[in-house]
Amino acid sequence: MGVGRLGGVLGAICLLLRERWAVWAFALSLAGAVGSNIVSTLVYPPPAVAAPQGAMAILPYAIIAIAAGLWVYAWRMARKSVLV
Repeated sequence: MGVGRLGGVLGAICLLLRERWAVWAFALSLAGAVGSNIVSTLVYPPPAVAAPQGAMAILPYAIIAIAAGLWVYAWRMARKSVLV
């Protein structure tokens, strides 16, 4: 959980500074988000009575999609030599 947040913050800072490290930081953030989702659903599943509903059911997947989008954006900018 902390790895994902730290990677996201470092990735955003590196992206603002146009550093190539943003790609690795966002990859770390994506891995943290996926790992957190796996742990929260498989290792510690919520009780059936308190199953998430509505927006709370899709929020973990939205976070993963945003993390993946940021990683792809940073990767493309690094390929175009915008990030050095």
